Amino acid sequence: MKKLFTLLLIVIGWQFGIAQVTITQNDMPQSGDELYRTRANVNPFLNYGATGPNHVWNFTNLTASNQDSAIYQSVSSTNFVYAIAYVDIFLNPNRANHARQGVDIPFNNLLPIDDPYTFYYRNSSVYKKVGYGVGLAGIPVPIMQEHSMHFG
Repeated sequence: MKKLFTLLLIVIGWQFGIAQVTITQNDMPQSGDELYRTRANVNPFLNYGATGPNHVWNFTNLTASNQDSAIYQSVSSTNFVYAIAYVDIFLNPNRANHARQGVDIPFNNLLPIDDPYTFYYRNSSVYKKVGYGVGLAGIPVPIMQEHSMHFG
C-alpha cells in the first residue's frame, strides 16, 4: 500500500511539474496596483538562450542595476478629455477601466508631448491596451489603438 501511495504521489507531482503557466485576469494589473520592474546587470557567463528538456535556469547570481515602478490608476483620475474618450460603458469600443502614466509608442521622442498616459481594459476574458492620451501644445489628445490578450 505504501508503494502504491508513493507511486501515485510521484505521478501527480510529475504531471504538475510539466504544466504550462496559466495567466488569468487576476494576474493582470488594475486600478490601484503598483508594479515593480527590476533590470539586472548582464552576466556574460550565462547562456540566456539555453533551453530544452531537463534544462535548469539558474539566475541566482544576477544583480540588480535599477528598478522602476508603474502605478495604475482610474481613467477618471487622468484628464477630463481622456475620461470621456475612454469611458467604461459597453457602447464604447475604446472603453478602458485603468491607466498608467507614460507611453510606449515609437514616435514618443519625436513629438513634444507632455502628461502621457496608456489606457487599458480588463475583464474576465480579455486584457487589452486600448489607446493613449498625450498632451500636444497643452491640448489633451486621445490616440486609439488596440492590443489584446485573451484568457481561457
